[in-house]
Amino acid sequence: MLVVILSLPTVVLLFFAMMPAIVAFIIDRSPQKYSVYCVGGLNFCGVYPFLTDLWTGQHTVSAAVDILTDVFSLLLIYSAAGFGWMIFIAVPPLVGAILTVISQRRIAQLSRIQRTLIEEWGEDVAGHIEEPSPKPQEPQEPQETSDDQVPA
Repeated sequence: MLVVILSLPTVVLLFFAMMPAIVAFIIDRSPQKYSVYCVGGLNFCGVYPFLTDLWTGQHTVSAAVDILTDVFSLLLIYSAAGFGWMIFIAVPPLVGAILTVISQRRIAQLSRIQRTLIEEWGEDVAGHIEEPSPKPQEPQEPQETSDDQVPA
């Protein structure tokens, strides 16, 4: 609590400037919270220059409010957060498409290698293994018991 009181201008600036990251934390229901990493990281990158100005200049609440009321600073801060949202939305499908292309290329490569092996070694190398069918079990005849082995 003492740190919040001593650094109130920093807390005010971070609270209002990091609002997109807070929203990302609230709406992302996945356990990994990837949107918070993307949006929050870039949002903080947008806030950091103004935070250092606050720390190296006047560290007052009025200086923090001046930063928050400047249109240029808000544009920069929230644009960085918007870029984080764009990365969060665009990158997973792009990575999925790249992995699909890589997988298809690998399948084609392995198929060519398999055809070459079949040409060199014959069809038996293709490896169609037939598992032996289980032998039918003959019914067991009940064993005769003597009077000594009858349970009581």
